[in-house]
Amino acid sequence: MWREILALAVPLAVVQVGASFLGVIDTAVVGRTSPAELAAVGLGNSLLFAVTIIGMGLVLGSEPIIAQALGAGDVVRARRAFRQGTWAALLATPVILVLVGAALLALPHTGVDPTVVPHVCHYVLARCAGVLPFLLYWAVKAWLQAQGRTTAPVVGVVVANVAELALTLALVEPFGVIGAGVAHSITTTLRLLIVLFAAERALADGTLAGEPPPRSLAERVHRMRAALRVDELSQLVRIGLPLGLQMALEVAVFAFAALTMGQLGARQLAAHQVAIQCASTTFNVMVGLGSAASVVVGRKIGAGQSALALRAGLVALGMSTLVMCCTGALFLFAGTPIARALTDQPDVVASAATLLAVAAAFQLSDGLQAVASGALRGAGDTRATFIIHLVSHWAIGMPCVLWLAKRWGPTGVWWGLTFGLVFASVALVSRFVVRGRRGFAMIGR
Repeated sequence: MWREILALAVPLAVVQVGASFLGVIDTAVVGRTSPAELAAVGLGNSLLFAVTIIGMGLVLGSEPIIAQALGAGDVVRARRAFRQGTWAALLATPVILVLVGAALLALPHTGVDPTVVPHVCHYVLARCAGVLPFLLYWAVKAWLQAQGRTTAPVVGVVVANVAELALTLALVEPFGVIGAGVAHSITTTLRLLIVLFAAERALADGTLAGEPPPRSLAERVHRMRAALRVDELSQLVRIGLPLGLQMALEVAVFAFAALTMGQLGARQLAAHQVAIQCASTTFNVMVGLGSAASVVVGRKIGAGQSALALRAGLVALGMSTLVMCCTGALFLFAGTPIARALTDQPDVVASAATLLAVAAAFQLSDGLQAVASGALRGAGDTRATFIIHLVSHWAIGMPCVLWLAKRWGPTGVWWGLTFGLVFASVALVSRFVVRGRRGFAMIGR
């Protein structure tokens, strides 16, 4: 069982970590221009991701349906779910663009430095061309990883990082943040094309697609139109929308924590950014493991092997515990060298090392909640994960952040986040175990 999970987890973790570096490249290259443009890239990334992540979660509602269908040997249903995910991406894109436009119109009235606002607008508008390719990428990736085909996403993220670096270096100097936004949109499209090529090759195999390959573009378009079914799309939305809202809640709580840290001082905020970069890297590894758990749990449920689905989730949780205990020990005992590798400012290094010691305490919980969320996603149980994240982060974690920040300063902010993560991990793992012991049911046809 652990080999099956590991075979998926390693490449999916590489994809998650690699995708996070695309924004880092933008920041690093634009950071050599002006403080206003650098601030604009950071704010623009946060604004755009906060909206598009809801669409991403919506599209990922196809993931457990595909995995369960493949586990049941129903390739036709898997293909239909894949196309519903594609339709979800197409239909969500205009809504996301409207929300982004509304956010940009409201930006001048939020108290943001007026010199930064135009740069944010230019960067985000240049990135908007990549919204549809971004959502379509996740729809295609969900189908590929459910098939166990992870090579294309790995190749895609490696190529995208190389292209991102080359394009930003070429475009930022003459065009500023617009060049950075255009570069990101191009590399997002490039990632989509790579996974699309892999999906096309797979779909050419009638045994995987459940239908012969299309003979023309017109036939392909006809099949896509015929695939749009309100009942199946509604089912995907019921699974994907809570997932997208859950992801947005997680992003928002850490953004609010950063805002709280910024009120404590520039040094504290800088230390927070150093420490959160480290914690985000380990979290992305766990998101990859959670995706692997989602696929394997879904396959086992589809095959009618509920006991093995529970076992798969527990194995993934055990793997998470092992990895995150190691990273926690690393943060605790090597926090200063790690911080020094990211900044040369002694006072920031000292503060970041202190925060990494707190991060060591929540590594286990952070990993468990990420993997348990993935396992529950494989069972199609996303509404419960949304509620648990809402309570954990906003009813428990955020009040603790605000209360402890006044008493313990920067470490109080991180201990507040820790309490929320501990509650989330206990609740999500308990939910998965209870559901597993009762017997998982396949998502309704």
